Amino acid sequence: MTRPHVPLALIGIVCGLPAVAQDRAAAYGQVLDRAMTEFRVFLTCTALEPSAQASVRDIWKKQVTETLAVLANNGVSPPNLVAFTASALPGSLTLPPDTPFSEVIAFCAEDPDWMQRLVRLEFTRLPQALAKAAP
Repeated sequence: MTRPHVPLALIGIVCGLPAVAQDRAAAYGQVLDRAMTEFRVFLTCTALEPSAQASVRDIWKKQVTETLAVLANNGVSPPNLVAFTASALPGSLTLPPDTPFSEVIAFCAEDPDWMQRLVRLEFTRLPQALAKAAP
């Protein structure tokens, strides 16, 4: 089973922008895509452990809130902020609720180190990663 495609919410900001802004948008898009992919795994694979999933949701919510501020301060338009917010909702990141359990297990098995990365807090810190991606 391949990983579901993570929507790249900010792709729309590239159209019609000067080259420097396009480069920043592309860099932001890569960072957002990486973080959303990581948290898709964390949110999906902690589904059987409610306290772990609640912690992951809290971490993700904080990152999204901080990221919205960074993006807004760097000229991302309100419609693109809304698009990012919608695509970053935990329900948008996890596998559909009617996904057979065997497929969920297969999805989690594709990334056997996800639990270690989560416990060690080894994942993309969005605000810091965005600052590094496009200073």
